[in-house]
Amino acid sequence: MAVRELSLIEQAALFRRLVGALSGYLREPIDPPTAHARVRADLASRADNLLRIIAEGVVAVPSSPYRALLEHAGVTVEDVAELVRREGVEGALDRLYDAGVYVSLDEFKGRKPIIRGSLHLEVTARDFDNPLTTIHIAAQSGGSRSSGTRLAIDLAHNARSAIYDLLLFETHGVLDRPYVIWQPTLPYGAGVNAVLRYAKFGRSAAR
Repeated sequence: MAVRELSLIEQAALFRRLVGALSGYLREPIDPPTAHARVRADLASRADNLLRIIAEGVVAVPSSPYRALLEHAGVTVEDVAELVRREGVEGALDRLYDAGVYVSLDEFKGRKPIIRGSLHLEVTARDFDNPLTTIHIAAQSGGSRSSGTRLAIDLAHNARSAIYDLLLFETHGVLDRPYVIWQPTLPYGAGVNAVLRYAKFGRSAAR
């Protein structure tokens, strides 16, 4: 699937948003104790976060494919809350999957429609944009067999992902070792994504 090129006005708006947010992003670095504390807090609030995302990021968005899947399955936010209370997050997600509330990789990338019984949805990758995030960089994946998939990079999400990168480095004892990034730069997103995540815990690529 081809990735739509942004207009100059859209690129300028994104650049202005990025510049405005980047100083705050880098001003609050993450250290190992902070990373461990945030992971513990995330684990403790998983159920609440799941319900918030479904209520605010799915049900509240009329065009959301996930909302269409929930409605087709006859599942409400209250039903999900009851499933989570009774069976936990994993159990609730298993039940939703069994009810057809899931998206395959090809569906997520817009390569094929979503078909669940009488439900037939023609979708594009853009239909799955998270309404709870702010786009700071628009890039694309490398796409070994296609022109790639559009990536919407949000600094808040990068900051969250950086926590797990830091813990990975810490686990392998390489927090103080130099590193290089073997990934392409813009318009592909992997390289710049890595630079931004690692910068969040004070790492700069040697090459």
